[in-house]
Amino acid sequence: MTVQLHGATDGNSNGELTVLESRAPKSTDNADGATGFTLQAGLGEFVDSSNKASGATSAFELHLLPQDITNGKTTYANGTSGDLKTIDNTLEEKGDAAQIMNVDQATMGASYVQGQYTAKFVKADGTNPAGATLKIGDGIGDGKTATVKSLNAPITWTLSAKPNVTTQP
Repeated sequence: MTVQLHGATDGNSNGELTVLESRAPKSTDNADGATGFTLQAGLGEFVDSSNKASGATSAFELHLLPQDITNGKTTYANGTSGDLKTIDNTLEEKGDAAQIMNVDQATMGASYVQGQYTAKFVKADGTNPAGATLKIGDGIGDGKTATVKSLNAPITWTLSAKPNVTTQP
C-alpha cells in the first residue's frame, strides 16, 4: 500500500526542504570559497506511540520524486542540463542513507551562489503526482480496518560540504 504524506507533526506544512548556503562561492577572488554540497537522508525504524516496532513484515519505503530546487522564487539552472532538481530516490526503513540533493559549482557554473536552496515536495493535485509517497510495510493490518493509530520514524539528514581542491603548480 502506498499513501501520500500529509499532516506530519514536525517539519513544515509546506513540504519544503531548505539548505542555506552561507559560504561564498569559490572564485578568482576567493580561491578558498565553497564548491557545493550534498544532502543525504536515512529513514529510521517505524514505531508506535509506546515506542514498539511496527510489526511490519517488510520495510516501509519513502519515495522522493525529483523536485525543482529554487531560491524561493526561481528555479536554479544546472549548467546545460536544464533545471536543478532533487534526486529521485527511495529511502528504505533502517536502510542506507540516500542522496537527496547534489548542488555543485562545477555543473551549475555562475548559478551557484550563496543563499537558499529549497525543494518543495508538493502534494498531489490532480495534475501533478505527490512529491513524496510512503509505501507501508506488509503485515500492518488488512487495509480495511484500523490497527494502528499512528506510527513515527526519524529521518536523519546529513549535509556535507564538497571539498575545495586546490592544485599546486
